[in-house]
Amino acid sequence: MKSHLRENPSLNTTARQINISPSYLSKIFVTYLHTQFSTFVLNEKMAYAQKLLLHSKLSMTEVAVEAGYSSSSYFSNCFRRYTDMSPLQFRRMNIR
Repeated sequence: MKSHLRENPSLNTTARQINISPSYLSKIFVTYLHTQFSTFVLNEKMAYAQKLLLHSKLSMTEVAVEAGYSSSSYFSNCFRRYTDMSPLQFRRMNIR
């Protein structure tokens, strides 16, 4: 699933790809990972975006696209809610 973050995986699509029902996949996430599917996807996207911000020279737009966001402004808003700082602030504070 991590390799498909750019495609913005949905619960229904993911369940269909592995031949189980969406409700069963949701139950698996809650039971074994103790999180909702959507929260898992968000956490993975943000972790990947943070990695890109720290270890690449990609622009904010390129990071947004690589992390599965169609809009850099939407990505920036989500990133700010997730980390309490903008992607640019995160990059500047963590690059040495």
